[in-house]
Amino acid sequence: MHLMHKLVPGVVTTLCFLSGLGLAAEKASPKSVVTNVPAQAVMLPVVTTNQDGCTVVKFTVASACMKREIQAAVMLPPEYQKNPGKRFPVIYALHGMNAPWESWQAMPKLSQELVKYPMIVVSFNGDEASWYLDAPQKSGSQFTMFFFKELISYVDSHYRTIADGKGRAITGFSMGGFGAFHYLLEQPGAFASISSLSGAFHPSAEWKLTPLLGMQAEYPEAYRVVDLRARINAAQEKGAILPPFYLHCGTGDDGLAENRDLRDFLKSKNLSCEYVESDGGHNWAFWKEACVGVLDFHWKYFKTEAGEESFSSRLRPDGLDARRSP
Repeated sequence: MHLMHKLVPGVVTTLCFLSGLGLAAEKASPKSVVTNVPAQAVMLPVVTTNQDGCTVVKFTVASACMKREIQAAVMLPPEYQKNPGKRFPVIYALHGMNAPWESWQAMPKLSQELVKYPMIVVSFNGDEASWYLDAPQKSGSQFTMFFFKELISYVDSHYRTIADGKGRAITGFSMGGFGAFHYLLEQPGAFASISSLSGAFHPSAEWKLTPLLGMQAEYPEAYRVVDLRARINAAQEKGAILPPFYLHCGTGDDGLAENRDLRDFLKSKNLSCEYVESDGGHNWAFWKEACVGVLDFHWKYFKTEAGEESFSSRLRPDGLDARRSP
């Protein structure tokens, strides 16, 4: 699979400071799957408004668990400014190996879709090849802990989010597709739905896992984290109810076979899985078009403030079905 990515930046205009828009330190919804102390902003965020009226906020947070600063970005739909009393669902969007971390905020069609589907899009710098794991061999690469204990809490405490699994989704392309599955399997109840574009679902040592996990022959237990099928089996054996899945892969992608295999596996486990194939390869040209289907899919499963039922509304924080669990 080709994991080198190229990105054509999106257009942004109107530089201003966060304080001028009144976006900082907004009170979060009282319910949240993640209740840890949020990371702290290191620098004053910089805000841009793009051609579709979406507000893009870029900032840096101090990660206590990794003892370094992590770049992050939040894209707010136009309705966020127009309706200051409303809370919004959030989709966390993960980048691929070697790809620019702010790739999702630079997708023009995604920005256009936020006018129709008002949700908050959050991205962060997951390094060149972290695979979004907590790495036992690399103390500065603890991206699972960062995500659940620091980033989500930061976003929920600074923006008007629907701060629980009913209003939170996870997606990613390439390495980010694996990361989305990894995060879901860490906390199934944290997300209403999950999606992937061109997911790299079989990471191996040659994809820079050795610096993170050590030599596989020496540390075989560490590599269990990358076996998604075994983890899905284990989650179901524990009674976890996994949310709906969406997979989209290009017919010219080297990873097409592994995406088809995962689709078949999910369906064999009686899991809800929407699967799409279309022309394209493992590249920016494909992802910037395919992102539209991601928002279409996730919007169906969010629980809004209006109170309508969603898939995740029946889940406990640990991902177990409340109707089946004591």
